[in-house]
Amino acid sequence: MSRVTPDKLHKAEEIASCLQDMGYSINFARNVLFGVCGVTGNSWENLIAAASGTPPSHLPELNDVFQQILIVGAKIFFLYELDSTQSKKIEKFLKSAKSEDSIFLASYPFLTNDQDLATAPRTNQIISKLTYEVKGSTLMTMQFCAKATYRKTHEVGLNELTDDARSRYDEGEVESIKITSKLNTQLFNSVVFNKNKGYLLLGADTSELSSAADQVGALARLKSDFKKLSGVSLPTPKNLFPKIEELYQKKTGRILKVEFITPSDSVNSLAIKQGDRDVRNDSYHKAGELEVDALEKFKIQKAWDYIFSEHTRMISPTITLNGNKKCLHNADPLREFSVKDCPTLAYLTNILEDAFF
Repeated sequence: MSRVTPDKLHKAEEIASCLQDMGYSINFARNVLFGVCGVTGNSWENLIAAASGTPPSHLPELNDVFQQILIVGAKIFFLYELDSTQSKKIEKFLKSAKSEDSIFLASYPFLTNDQDLATAPRTNQIISKLTYEVKGSTLMTMQFCAKATYRKTHEVGLNELTDDARSRYDEGEVESIKITSKLNTQLFNSVVFNKNKGYLLLGADTSELSSAADQVGALARLKSDFKKLSGVSLPTPKNLFPKIEELYQKKTGRILKVEFITPSDSVNSLAIKQGDRDVRNDSYHKAGELEVDALEKFKIQKAWDYIFSEHTRMISPTITLNGNKKCLHNADPLREFSVKDCPTLAYLTNILEDAFF
């Protein structure tokens, strides 16, 4: 059932354009738009143009999916396993908390403009609350927005510079330079509480944050802000490092990437090659697995394939466990996991249950 009232439905082309601005890949947006609306395009311009012809009957579902993408689409998560007392406190907070009158609320579910973003707060602001029923469980969700700053490096030709800037370089010796810009972005952070199974997810938006340090920093800020708002002392996030080998061995899903220590104590990695679908099919890697009891793995990325909606477009959400060598000796636990290309809470629940429970 759609969570968006008919008078607040947003156009398909607005949603497509927003997914582009938020940093989602065109492949993910194309799968969502085709899966729900049956429209596609080989570029952002063509996809947005095609979306403008979406029949009104598809808009309730598309708007509902879009809201869920803001909650789960591209996130770095902490996973907490709660006792009954902690669960009751979290449920009470999620029921009683109110959205805040902020710059972000005026434009939600879309991005605020650059001028307003410049003065927006870095602290997480409560924007909305929604409850979903998924696979027999009640999922209580809370959407936050916050400003974050990140650095982006790009190359520019000398002809793009001002005369004054260009005069600093000798003619003919330099064709281009790299410029690092400090940029603001709006994060759509989230909380997901499974009332029936007693686990809590805190998720920081990574759709535009490529740096691991920026992602972990955004998650730490969300954790701090949530504790202040809720007044609940959370347990230590679950250590997920032991799940890496389990994810590799479990037959469901596809392994896209794995990093490991070889018997000679060197670091190696494998990623799927063009035309392949699973690292475990790589002949060299299979031979290595047979020669030793188990290669010591410390990073893994796994995808699950689903048929998305009535138009039979494949959607492949992923989970990444980005550990390091220290984790192999229990010196450095792995508390975070990343999710990418996940369109709904139902898909998130499916891959979480397969991966961690």
